[in-house]
Amino acid sequence: IYSVAPDATYQEVRDAIFDSVDSVAAFTTISATGGRLNAFGALNRIINLPAAPSQPDLSAGSDRGASDSDNITSENTPTFTGTGPTGATILLFADGVQVGSGPVAGNGTWSVTTSALTDGVRQITAKSSNGSLQSDASPALAVTIDTVAPTVSSPAFNYALSPQSLAILFSENVSASLAAGDFEVDNVDAPGSVNTAYSY
Repeated sequence: IYSVAPDATYQEVRDAIFDSVDSVAAFTTISATGGRLNAFGALNRIINLPAAPSQPDLSAGSDRGASDSDNITSENTPTFTGTGPTGATILLFADGVQVGSGPVAGNGTWSVTTSALTDGVRQITAKSSNGSLQSDASPALAVTIDTVAPTVSSPAFNYALSPQSLAILFSENVSASLAAGDFEVDNVDAPGSVNTAYSY
């Protein structure tokens, strides 16, 4: 196998051998492979095994965190992009479970939107498929799915202090999208300003 695929990794060769075993019921209790080794099948697999795709990247349009590159999103069906072997099909996985697929374009790029994901940190990987064989998995991308909006406490107006202030408590960090200057206080008796602060 190494003579025709000198750049193959140990894991790729091992997988090719074990995935090409011809199952034999009588061997299941006496052989680690559960059947006969098929050298031709292993060789065919290693030669035709598609290259693994790049690490998935959460698309800027789906990245809804503090920036478009922090891999935090409020979408539960986010879109991921990457590169892969032209003509292959990309299989996208979340925590090892397939959640989407799509073709690799002529320029070697792909874009796949997932099925619905549950909230939490998800490990996103991708594999290339040529219809009969799948590549090794790409490096994983940790993505946080957070579809629950933060809660906010009733504002506390500290009128007895000088200067007066308005305090608002959020259940999570909202500093990326909200600042004290975003608050407006109306219905004051006289023109003036109120110090506004938020915490989480």
